Amino acid sequence: MDQDLDEDLLDSEERDSDVVIVRDKNRVADVEKDGVADEASANTGKARGRSMGQFWHYFTDDPEPDKLKSAVCKYCRTRLHHHKKSEQAMRHLNACAAFRREMNGTEIDDRPEWYASNKKRAKARGSSTPSTSNASSMKQGLLKDHLIPKLNERTKEKFKQAIAMHYFVLGTSFQQVEEENLMIAVKALCPDAVLPNRKRLAGLLLDRAYIDMKKKQFNLDLKLSLLQESILFVWFFR
Repeated sequence: MDQDLDEDLLDSEERDSDVVIVRDKNRVADVEKDGVADEASANTGKARGRSMGQFWHYFTDDPEPDKLKSAVCKYCRTRLHHHKKSEQAMRHLNACAAFRREMNGTEIDDRPEWYASNKKRAKARGSSTPSTSNASSMKQGLLKDHLIPKLNERTKEKFKQAIAMHYFVLGTSFQQVEEENLMIAVKALCPDAVLPNRKRLAGLLLDRAYIDMKKKQFNLDLKLSLLQESILFVWFFR
C-alpha cells in the first residue's frame, strides 16, 4: 500500500512539473510575440517619421517646420502659412515654378510620390484634398500678405499732384511723363495707379503745383519773419 502511495505522489509531481513547463513555454511565447509586435510598431513609427522628415526637407530649410505655422519655401522664397499641415506645403510645391523645373529635370524614379508632373494633375490633386478649411485659411493668409488695396479718388489725385510737383520743381519736359518705362514701373507697384498725360500735367495740375509752391513759400517767409521779430524783441528788452 505504501508503494502505491509513492507511485501516486510521483505521478502527481510529474503532472505538476509538466504544467509548470507548459506555462513557462506559453509565457516565453507571449513575451516573444510582444517583443516582435513592439519592434514592428517601432519600425513602422520610424518609417513614418522618416517619410515626413523627407517631405519637409523638400519644402524648406527652416528648422522643425512641422512645429511652425509658416515656413519659407527654399525654391521661390515665399513664406507659406501651412498651419503645420503638410498637405498645404505639398500643394504649394506642386504649383511652385522653381520646384517644378528642378523636379522635371530629374529622373522619374528620383521624384517624390506626391509630386504631380502634370500641372492639371497638380490642380486636381489640390482641389481634391478634403481640408477645405485649411485651404480657405491659407488663401486668407496669402491675401493679407500680398493683396494691394485699390486707390480711392482722393489718393489718385494726390498722386497726380505729386507727379506734377516733381516735374515743376525739376523743370523737366512734360512729354517725359508719357514715357513707357515710367508707366510700367508705376503699374508694377500699384496696378490701379494712372499717370496724368502731358496736357493735364501742363494745365490744371501745373497751376495747382504753382499755387501749392506759393503757399509753401508764403508760410516759410511768415515763419522767418516771426522768428526775426522774436529775436529782435528778446535782444531789445534784455
